[in-house]
Amino acid sequence: MWSLELSLRAGNGLDVEEGEDWQKELTLLKKNKRLKQQFTSELANTIKNDVYYIFIQKLVDKFAAFDDLFYKKTLFFKVTDHYEEINDAADIKKYGLAFGNYKSIEDSITFRLEYNNLKDSADGNGYWIDIKLRFNLYSYEIELGIKKIIIKKDYGYVPSTKVFDDAINLIGKDLLQYIKDNHP
Repeated sequence: MWSLELSLRAGNGLDVEEGEDWQKELTLLKKNKRLKQQFTSELANTIKNDVYYIFIQKLVDKFAAFDDLFYKKTLFFKVTDHYEEINDAADIKKYGLAFGNYKSIEDSITFRLEYNNLKDSADGNGYWIDIKLRFNLYSYEIELGIKKIIIKKDYGYVPSTKVFDDAINLIGKDLLQYIKDNHP
């Protein structure tokens, strides 16, 4: 009987929607379209621990191949306005966790990989790269110090392994070019 009434109403050009259809439509919208998440301290710390530190650890592990070309390698974390040296590259995350949690979008953290004094070279300066993690209202950014390359993702999304590998390869090529330019 209900379907017959509905058909007659539609045939006469009358409204066939039920009063609660908007609720069903909203539920479908939420299922089909992921609404952007806003910054929270918990979300920021998850990204710091499960995205940023994993990327940094992968970079440090791959770049160990460069270590014997320089007299010294130093790793730092910059929190607020000063750099803290890391003594052991084996566990980047352990050192980062010591710096506390994010509370606002003004908070950021910077990792620095620094190579000093290329062996057999007149250049005494060295090479360094900063990798900064910054938070926005709806997204986060990982900025590579070379060429101001930024990996930007909405909260809830993690960059693919390929994105991280491409970033590490770009930094590796830059460091290799530095060595070629400064090695006799």
